[in-house]
Amino acid sequence: MVNDLEKSNKIHTTGSILNSATQKLLEGLTGIASSKREDLTLSIGFMLQKLRAGEFLSQLSREWEKLKEKGRIKDDDLKSDQQKDCLQGILDFLEEDKPDKERFELLKKLFFLSSMQKSFPEESFLPSQFMKLGRILSTVEIKIVFACFRLSSTDNANRPIYREINDPLSWAKAVAKEATLQYSELVLSFEEELIKKGLLSDRVHHDRSGVVVTPYFRLTQMGFDFCQFVSSYDSCRMNES
Repeated sequence: MVNDLEKSNKIHTTGSILNSATQKLLEGLTGIASSKREDLTLSIGFMLQKLRAGEFLSQLSREWEKLKEKGRIKDDDLKSDQQKDCLQGILDFLEEDKPDKERFELLKKLFFLSSMQKSFPEESFLPSQFMKLGRILSTVEIKIVFACFRLSSTDNANRPIYREINDPLSWAKAVAKEATLQYSELVLSFEEELIKKGLLSDRVHHDRSGVVVTPYFRLTQMGFDFCQFVSSYDSCRMNES
């Protein structure tokens, strides 16, 4: 979508691109609805996926307009690669992936933060890298890393029960409880993948029987910074009210 619009001579703002994407999605759904019955049967799952994407895209466009009205963001033409990459990332997610609420909320926050915050200079690659990282996280992985982030807060870190955790199962039980995932086994099934993605620290000891929960309840520095950056969106919204 972003690349296609760049080929034209018109100046496009983020708001106009979001509106164009919404219109394109609606046209696609209209085409599916007018298909032959046999084709429609094959398209039901696809249509439901696109309907959900349309709901998320409409929500994204509405919230963008509200932030613009409040002066939190400027709807300028896309000048930096950072802005283009983050907009492209969330549009690709909605158009190509199977969007769900947890993943959409994460990418939405990253998208808005890349536009409203001055934490990174325009030439920084970090916002777009955080967007790419967020896009490859599953819903359960998101719940796990943010549970670790909350458990690493000063109030929790000072509790003896957390300071005494030194094995994977005890860590997984605490994370499962905080993330309301019910099963520690579910947390452990995603542990290795989060280590590979650079968000969790690896186990310790030659037999990998131990974990070190300090300072961020096993989050790496990148994992902690990622969660902290995303969480700053909620702080920005609270300051508006």
